[in-house]
Amino acid sequence: CSATKFWNELIALEKNGQIIKTRFGTYGLPEKMGLVTGRLQLTSKGFGFVIPDNKGDRPDVFISPRALNGAMNNDRVMARVNYDINGKKPEGEIIRIITRAHNKIVGTFYQSRDYAFVVPDDKNFGTDIFISKSNWGKARNNHKVLVKIIKYPERGKNAEGEVIEVLGGINEAGVDMLSLIKQYVSSAETQLARADREWAYYKNGHPITKETQPHYIKSQRAYAAAKNYAEKALVLLKKTPNSDLERRANAIISK
Repeated sequence: CSATKFWNELIALEKNGQIIKTRFGTYGLPEKMGLVTGRLQLTSKGFGFVIPDNKGDRPDVFISPRALNGAMNNDRVMARVNYDINGKKPEGEIIRIITRAHNKIVGTFYQSRDYAFVVPDDKNFGTDIFISKSNWGKARNNHKVLVKIIKYPERGKNAEGEVIEVLGGINEAGVDMLSLIKQYVSSAETQLARADREWAYYKNGHPITKETQPHYIKSQRAYAAAKNYAEKALVLLKKTPNSDLERRANAIISK
């Protein structure tokens, strides 16, 4: 019925960070409540910026390392903003992580006696990944590995992961190139999955309206990002052929 459809759309907008439910049970726009929703862009120094959705002339919001609250590079987040900082650019604190950008990451494996850490090749990633002994498989010190994230960082703790593939030793010929290609393909597949989730909204018969258009826009942006990563992978695959990775990258390009 129309009432059910209305509430389902309202829940979808809240889940996507486009509206906020207050403690009084009413709804409002984030920007009217001192909040901003957007993409987190981290730097190698540990701090970052939230790039607002529909940016226009809205300033980026500075996020200090202690205000990240488990958010990682390229996550879609919501931040509480302090606009009154003596004329400086606005600063904020992450209060909600809406969508995770990564579920797999390539990095270098460093082991201790009973645990290990993977240091991501992406220096802006935001956290090393803790690997328990039961999850490091055949990886050994100084191996390049592909890790699946099984627990995201929280309350000052590192992300936790599981080694799902050993790419080779850091000094082996071709391993650096293979690592980069793997990261591109993995990122492309993550973006494609995100695009499919957004696009599924329309497969269920929802028209593109003022309320649902943000889902459509996000799906198109995610598809574009997926294809961009896949195209980068294919350029490198001309120099370092790998039939499986080439097949996966081409499948994304042709989607």
